[in-house]
Amino acid sequence: GLLGGTILTCAIQSSAATIAIVQQMYGAGAIGLNIALPFLFGSNIGTTITAVLASIGGSIPAKRAAFFHVLFNVIGSVLFMIVLSPFTMLIQYINSVSTMSPELQLAVAHGIFNIVTTILFFPFINKIVVIIKKIIPNHSKELQMDLSELDPHVVQLFPSHALAIAKNKILEMGAITVEACENVREYFISKSSTAKEAVEELENAINLLDKKIAEYLLLISHEQLNDHDSKEYFADMKSIKDLERVGDLCINLTQFFEAVYDEKDDFSSEAKDDIIAMINMDIEMLNHAMMAFDKHDLDDIIYVDDHESNLDYYNKKAKQRHIQRVTNKTEKSVIVNSTYVDILSNLERIGDHCQNIAESYMLEEENFKPDYEVDSAFNQ
Repeated sequence: GLLGGTILTCAIQSSAATIAIVQQMYGAGAIGLNIALPFLFGSNIGTTITAVLASIGGSIPAKRAAFFHVLFNVIGSVLFMIVLSPFTMLIQYINSVSTMSPELQLAVAHGIFNIVTTILFFPFINKIVVIIKKIIPNHSKELQMDLSELDPHVVQLFPSHALAIAKNKILEMGAITVEACENVREYFISKSSTAKEAVEELENAINLLDKKIAEYLLLISHEQLNDHDSKEYFADMKSIKDLERVGDLCINLTQFFEAVYDEKDDFSSEAKDDIIAMINMDIEMLNHAMMAFDKHDLDDIIYVDDHESNLDYYNKKAKQRHIQRVTNKTEKSVIVNSTYVDILSNLERIGDHCQNIAESYMLEEENFKPDYEVDSAFNQ
């Protein structure tokens, strides 16, 4: 019965349909309760095939989620098979008390199976997570984010300290964004699926931090802030949106690269050189932008401004070189020709967001730097 329920559900990929068939057979007296229940348990194992199929070619978290789904139903089914006789007697007792229809008996049994299995699993979730991570390891760096630091109680008591906490999380968000850009470069150079999956995971982390930090900053904005804290608040809010957009652009770039690689095409060596050069410029600018955000150092701001201008110029020249290659027919890939300009534009836009982050404190910098120093620096 257990094997039959598993195979039937795998074949039709619907546990509901299998349960409906078993209910009709049991209601007609074709099978007894001691066969119907194992069929029921087997349908829970068989329904995991949809999660397994969906996880094929997916990210590491997707594979782990599918494995947990399989583990949950297999262990639950094995446990209930061990106590099949007492469980059958329990259902018969419930039926004798309430006189349920055969179909409803199996529905109640199915509900008890899921509730009891969930209760049994719940205390061991953390240990199961550790086991699953060992069985399905992630070759990229595991992200460890402590969002509990964004304590709303601190906001009411010490708004200035809450802003400092938010700033530390933004710096963490910036480090994750830099890592995402580095994995974009790695994926472009090596075509490594691990690097591509890392970009997707890092971008999810960036989105989560953006949401949580924005919510925290919104709580802070409701408090009484002095001029300095108000500037800090606006700089923080602007910076997390720029970092979130850089994360989106990283995903765009991996999708462009994937479209080329899926067609078994590749970029010309000249095109590769230009893309790698621009990615390297973006990574350096982002590092300096986060230092400017952290330390308010004018040298870092000037560095980002200068390199953003260089990036714009390089982008323009790279597009001209691409047009020349297309004209000379040295760039033969159709999909490269159709996506290359978009790739360069995404890389150039990352530079724009880096400049926004670097200049998020510009007004405050001008307040404590001599006017002639700021003017001469920017004129230079």
